[in-house]
Amino acid sequence: MRVLLIATVLTTLWACNVEIPNPKKLGYQGIPTVQTTVDENGDSIQVEVPFVVPEFRFLNQDSTYITNQDFKGKVYVVDFFFTKCPSICVDLTRSMLRIHDEFKDDNRVALISHSIDYLNDSVSVLKEHAVDLGVEAPKWHFVECDRDQTYAFAKHYMNTAVENENAPGGYEHSGYLVLTDVDGHLRSYADGTDPEKVDGFIEDIKLLLKEMEEGDE
Repeated sequence: MRVLLIATVLTTLWACNVEIPNPKKLGYQGIPTVQTTVDENGDSIQVEVPFVVPEFRFLNQDSTYITNQDFKGKVYVVDFFFTKCPSICVDLTRSMLRIHDEFKDDNRVALISHSIDYLNDSVSVLKEHAVDLGVEAPKWHFVECDRDQTYAFAKHYMNTAVENENAPGGYEHSGYLVLTDVDGHLRSYADGTDPEKVDGFIEDIKLLLKEMEEGDE
């Protein structure tokens, strides 16, 4: 059975705008994190364990809180944007809309767009944005920015999201789309501003759905 692999990435890279190695479809390893535990002799040791997306709670465009429980049995795609973005967000949103339309009738696929602008992107602004795109929850959630949690989650999802008065629109952010499986593991990513890479990302979603089907047999 073919499954997706994301190459090992050091935690220090998550906080930086660094090009991440291209994922290979060679078998699943996941992104490891280092934890401290105690061995059988009572000595503290560090071990690598697969990274799992932490518990979250975000407010979406319908003033509804969404959590990990809302995505049980689903794969979901994540990006980070803001509605007043003067740079890459138009391309990112266009790519997310492609994914939405490709899988709009498949309830196993959902999308989350995290606003990184806690000053301007209120629930009502995000709702207007979703209406303009012709999309709605629970297929595609636009979630309000809890600054600390959102910026921390950007790192979890291998993205950059920080305030920077010298960046276009006042925020520095990377344009990765990230695919998460039903177990909260990161399985694939793509530069959301590159249509060809998004083509491959869509194929990765299909591959992951096929893996789910085979796992149910």
